[in-house]
Amino acid sequence: MKKLSEAETERICGLKHLVPALVRGTGRVQFIRDGHAKGLMDPIPWGEFWRILGEKSLAVYEDGGYIIIRRA
Repeated sequence: MKKLSEAETERICGLKHLVPALVRGTGRVQFIRDGHAKGLMDPIPWGEFWRILGEKSLAVYEDGGYIIIRRA
């Protein structure tokens, strides 16, 4: 599993058409396909995403082509 930098994360997510989102009512963040919030998640700006990860001591990793958010 490889820890990704902010720039690497944003580049890979751009290629995969993923955007950061906040899961309504939970305070959790995850990635969703751009334009596919389906009422359960609200897309958020990258700055807010990185702020939330920092507050929760989380980081982004890549493993076998998957993008994973977990404890740093």
